[in-house]
Amino acid sequence: MMPRRAVARTRACRCGSAWGWGCWPSTSPTSLVDQVLADTGRVQRRLRRLPARAVVWFVLALTLFYGQGYRSVWRELAHSGADDAPTPSTPGLSQARRRVGSAPLAQLFTRLRGPQAASGAAGAFLGALRLVSWDATMLDVPDSPANQAGFIASRNTRGRGAYPKVRLLQLIECGTHAVIDAAFGAVSEQVLARRVLDRQPPPACTAAACPVTRKSARCQFIRPVHRFCH
Repeated sequence: MMPRRAVARTRACRCGSAWGWGCWPSTSPTSLVDQVLADTGRVQRRLRRLPARAVVWFVLALTLFYGQGYRSVWRELAHSGADDAPTPSTPGLSQARRRVGSAPLAQLFTRLRGPQAASGAAGAFLGALRLVSWDATMLDVPDSPANQAGFIASRNTRGRGAYPKVRLLQLIECGTHAVIDAAFGAVSEQVLARRVLDRQPPPACTAAACPVTRKSARCQFIRPVHRFCH
C-alpha cells in the first residue's frame, strides 16, 4: 500500500497542478505555460493522465536530467521514487510529447529569453555596454533519412556516424548567464550569429562586438557590429 503522502503527490502530478520542484513556478509559471499552450492550440480537449501542461514541464526536465530515461525523469519531476508508485510508460510519455509538439516550447522560450541583469549590476556591464558572449555546441538528432539529409552528417574513422548533428549557437549575458537568444541549424556559426543579431532590437549606437570565428565562438571579440545597451 502506498503511503498517503506518495498518493497525494501522484494525484497532483496527474492533474498537473502541483509538482515536487519549486523552480518551475518561478521560471515557468503555470499561467504562462497555459497561455503558450492556448496560443499554439495545444491545450488538451479531454482530461488526460498526461495533460499538456505536465508534458511541457516534463520536456524541460529532460534537459536537466540529460541521459536518463523518460520514466526516471518523470519520477524526478513527480517525486515518485517508490517502486510501486504509478509512472507513465515510456511509449505513453513519447506519445504525449509528440501530441504537444515543439511549438509551445518555442513560444515559451521566446517569452522567457532576454537579458536579466538590472542596470548597473556588477559584472554585467562595461560602461554603457551589456557584456555578452557566444556559446556554440553540437547536438545529436534521431537517425532518420530526413535528418541525415537536413542536418550535419556525423563522421568517424569508419565513415558515417550513427547520429546527424544540429548546431546550437547561444547569445549569453555574462553577468547572469541568461540566454538572450539562440539559433539552431545545419549552417556555420557565422550564419547563426547573424540570424541571432538580426532579431535583436535596433542598436542605440554603432559600437559593439561580435565574437565569431571559425576556430571558436567563446568570448572572442572581433569586430564592431552591434550594441546591447541598458
